[in-house]
Amino acid sequence: QRTRYDAIRRNIITTSRAAQVGGGGQWQVWVDYNNNGVLDAATEPYILLPSDMGFVAQDQVPSVASMNYNIVRVPANGISFNSRGTVDYGVGGAPAVLVVFVAVPNDPSYGYRAIALTPAGKTKIWQASAGGRWR
Repeated sequence: QRTRYDAIRRNIITTSRAAQVGGGGQWQVWVDYNNNGVLDAATEPYILLPSDMGFVAQDQVPSVASMNYNIVRVPANGISFNSRGTVDYGVGGAPAVLVVFVAVPNDPSYGYRAIALTPAGKTKIWQASAGGRWR
């Protein structure tokens, strides 16, 4: 949401990225203003996920069929927004609902969360238990 707001406010394409930091593998998410793929902590806002939580691959979570989206894609190199606040897929990129999955990898009993982003830039939060349906 912060990245989308900044893209509109700055009137430029703005990207949100995530990467693991340090030896512990903790995830950080930041707004990459200069699009260099590296957090510039002095000028780019960021958050750290709790150390036991992380992003997981689509094949590690329940099937996304219960979300009822036509086309679902996990973003590969960040999520970009244009100055209108809609998702920027780049040249030739096909629109799809972008979904990232979050879990406590060492304890599936906590279940899973998904953040879905429509092409219009709207977000929806989903949750599922291990082997369950998204709701």
